[in-house]
Amino acid sequence: MSNENNWLTGEEKKVIEKLKLEVVNAHSLAHVRFYKREIEQIVKHAKRRKEVLQSMSHYLG
Repeated sequence: MSNENNWLTGEEKKVIEKLKLEVVNAHSLAHVRFYKREIEQIVKHAKRRKEVLQSMSHYLG
């Protein structure tokens, strides 16, 4: 996830760390899957945001 850290904001990093703690303390497999999906969604959105900003920078500058 080191490469993904470049895409994440400070707030997103904090949320992901909290979700990772929840994964460790999860009471069921369903909870583990839920938290992992949430982490994946945050990373996916951060990556998409970076791609959009990069494509916009090509048009603007």
